[in-house]
Amino acid sequence: MITEKDMANKANSIVDLYSELQQQIIFRIVDLIHDSKFDSVDENNVLLWQVEQLNRAGLLTEDTIQLLSSVTDEAEAKIKSLVLDNGQTVNTEINQQLTKLTSTQPKVLPNNQQILNGLLNQTYKDLNNVTNESVGSRNQQNNTATRAFRDIINKTTVETISGLKTHERAINDAIYRMIDSGLQTNLVDSAGRRMSLEGYIRSVINTTTHRTFNETRMNSMDGFGVTLVTMDSHPSARPACAPIQGHVVNRVPRSDTKFDPDYDTIYDHGYGEAGGTQGINCHHSLFPFIKGVNTNPFGQYDPDEAIAKGKIQQKQRALERNVRLDKKKLEVAKRLDDEDGINHYKNMLANHRAKIRSLVKDNDFLYRDYSREKIYD
Repeated sequence: MITEKDMANKANSIVDLYSELQQQIIFRIVDLIHDSKFDSVDENNVLLWQVEQLNRAGLLTEDTIQLLSSVTDEAEAKIKSLVLDNGQTVNTEINQQLTKLTSTQPKVLPNNQQILNGLLNQTYKDLNNVTNESVGSRNQQNNTATRAFRDIINKTTVETISGLKTHERAINDAIYRMIDSGLQTNLVDSAGRRMSLEGYIRSVINTTTHRTFNETRMNSMDGFGVTLVTMDSHPSARPACAPIQGHVVNRVPRSDTKFDPDYDTIYDHGYGEAGGTQGINCHHSLFPFIKGVNTNPFGQYDPDEAIAKGKIQQKQRALERNVRLDKKKLEVAKRLDDEDGINHYKNMLANHRAKIRSLVKDNDFLYRDYSREKIYD
C-alpha cells in the first residue's frame, strides 16, 4: 500500500534537483568573481574592476539558462510520475478499501483523473512560470543569478570606495549574505520577504504531494458517501492537529447534513488553511471510518505534550537548516581561498552538529536524518 511518506520520498528527489540547481548557480557566481582577482583590487582601481565585472554578467545569464534546461526535463518527468502514477495507485487502493468497507460500489467508480490532471498542470505552470522568470530569463534585471551577481559587484564597490572594508573582505561578506538568502525570486512570503528559488520549489512540490494523496482519497470518499475518518497520530504535532490526531473526526463541516455530532470535525481545526490540519507541511493522513465496521487503530497523545514536542522538533529542523547553510558557506569559503571563513564555518558546522546530537539524545521521539543535512558538491 502506498503511503504519503512514500510519495514524500519521491518528492524529495524532485526538490533535490532544484536544490542542486540553485547551489550550482551560486558556485558559478562565486567562481566568476574569484576569477576576477578581486583580492588585488582597492579603492584606486575598484571602479575599473566594477565596469569589467558588470560587462561579464551576460556570461552568467547564459550559464544559468543552460543549467535550468538540464534540469527541466528530468524534473517534469518525475513530477508526472509523482502525480499521475502515484495518484492512480492511491486512487485504486482507496477505491478497493472503500468497496470493502462499505460493501457497496457507486454506479460510477471515482477515478480522480480530472483532479490529478489539474494538479499536474497547475504544478507545471507554477514551477515553469517562476523558474523561467527567475533563472531562464535573458533579461539581466529579471534573472535572479545575474541580479545577485550585479548586487555583489555594486555593493562591494561602494564599501571599498568608502573605506569601510578591504575589497576582499567586502566580496566575501557579500557572497556569504547571498548564501543566507538564496537566489531570490520575485515572489514574497507572508512576512513580505522575497522567497528563495529553493524554498519556493520545496513549498510547491510538498503541497502537490500532499494534495495528490489527500484530494484523491477525499474525492473517492465523496463517491462512496463516507464522511468519517480517523487521523493517524504522531508524538509531535502542530496546535491545529494535536487535539484531534488519533481520533475519529468528521471530514465535513458542521453545516453539512451528513455531519455526525458524536465527533469533532477537521473544519474546526483549520482545514483548508495553510497552518491548519492538512495544511502546508502537515504530515497527518486521514483514513475512512465506518461505524460498526472498522476500528480506530491509532493511539492518542496528550495534546499539550504533542505541541511541546512539535516545538522541540522545529528546533531540530532549524539546526538542520543551519548545518546545510554551514556546509554551503564552507564550500564557498574554500572556493574563495578564505582561510578565516574556512575555519569559522568548520567551527559553526561542528557546533550545530553537536547540538543536533544532543537534542536527539535528550528526546527519544527524535531521530537523526542525515538526508536533511546534506548539500551537493
